[in-house]
Amino acid sequence: MLKVPHIGKAQTRDSTLFFGGAASITNNGISLIPAFILGKPAAIFDLNLRRKRLSFEPQFRFSMNGKPWAFLFWWRYKMVNNSKFNMSVGAHPGFAFKEKVIQLDGKDQNIITSQRYFAQEVVPNYTLSKK
Repeated sequence: MLKVPHIGKAQTRDSTLFFGGAASITNNGISLIPAFILGKPAAIFDLNLRRKRLSFEPQFRFSMNGKPWAFLFWWRYKMVNNSKFNMSVGAHPGFAFKEKVIQLDGKDQNIITSQRYFAQEVVPNYTLSKK
């Protein structure tokens, strides 16, 4: 997989509102969920808007011809934020897009359909040492 990251930050981490983003390109359109693999080159756009412990992290995935592949709208909350132990919880509604051929008035037409799903996560992280 070829990834070309680009990170943009509008403010420092100490500010009350943090905004960031990244764009990447993949040569195979891999997904964490096998049913949603694109299987061809794609572009992925990640955004991040965070204030204190709550963040909104949408991700927009498109095929290289500009058609939508998947949209994820992550909401994450840092429950514990210590020097050694961190834990966050998150959830997102997701939309996976597929192109289908249907017959309308006796003619074949391409349409884009959407499959909706919902995912959740719990992410504990314990740091043994800084080295």
